[in-house]
Amino acid sequence: GKNLYGFDPSRIPTKEAWQAGKAAINELLQNHKLQQGKWPEKLAFSLWAVEAMRHGGVLESEALYAIGVEPVWDPAGRVIGYTVLTSEQLGRPRIDVVLSATGLYRDQFPNMMMHFANAAAEVSQLAEKDNPVYRNTERLLADLLRQGLDEKDARYFASTRVFGSPTGVYGTGLDNAIQASDTWEYDDKLAQLY
Repeated sequence: GKNLYGFDPSRIPTKEAWQAGKAAINELLQNHKLQQGKWPEKLAFSLWAVEAMRHGGVLESEALYAIGVEPVWDPAGRVIGYTVLTSEQLGRPRIDVVLSATGLYRDQFPNMMMHFANAAAEVSQLAEKDNPVYRNTERLLADLLRQGLDEKDARYFASTRVFGSPTGVYGTGLDNAIQASDTWEYDDKLAQLY
């Protein structure tokens, strides 16, 4: 009586997607290191609901493994949390990852967004030698404190790595702004809207 629906968002990523995502991100990182001579420090991923359903969470797995965390599954295959991997387990520096979620993704996978947000916040506090998540968070924190934010809000904003539209909003509104090209002269207005 527990399998009354065709798709369970709490199973993202699946264990199979986790293995595929780890392999994919390792290949991407190794290629970057070969071409650039160093590990990348930042990556951005765009999350789409239909794609997540198709691949079972490969992209989500890439993002999680990039920051150095592994999902924890219950016996039924539902993701119930994460484990922070050590630098030794990773064998490379952590990568600072930003996620941009579409409105449909936000509605369908709030659990995945919450797991990633919590994991990123935890990783952002690890004062490891090769942790750009920590370094970037501390830099942003200092900037926000200089701007007058209180420490609690500044730390929250500095460690935030998941972004998307507010509830009920789908898209950026850029399509309407582009059509109203007679109301703007430079594309910085579009950038600000985005």
